[in-house]
Amino acid sequence: MYIRIIGEDDSKTTMVGSHLDSVSEGGKYDGVAGISAGVEILKQAFEKKKQGKLKKSFTLTIFRSEESNPHNNGTACLGSYIAT
Repeated sequence: MYIRIIGEDDSKTTMVGSHLDSVSEGGKYDGVAGISAGVEILKQAFEKKKQGKLKKSFTLTIFRSEESNPHNNGTACLGSYIAT
């Protein structure tokens, strides 16, 4: 999934993203923390857009099933596979 705010110059885009963990012992700043940071940046970009001050576009990307088990759905890393 991705959420995009288009700035004045759409040829310049900043993109951040993370994933929702499918691994019970994910990293310290893994998954939801990365998404939360991106949502905060998205909120700030939206405020700039409302004020007419957003120069470049911004995209927040959220991945799921990036580490999925092929026994569950037939494809290993299904989310990463779809994204690429």
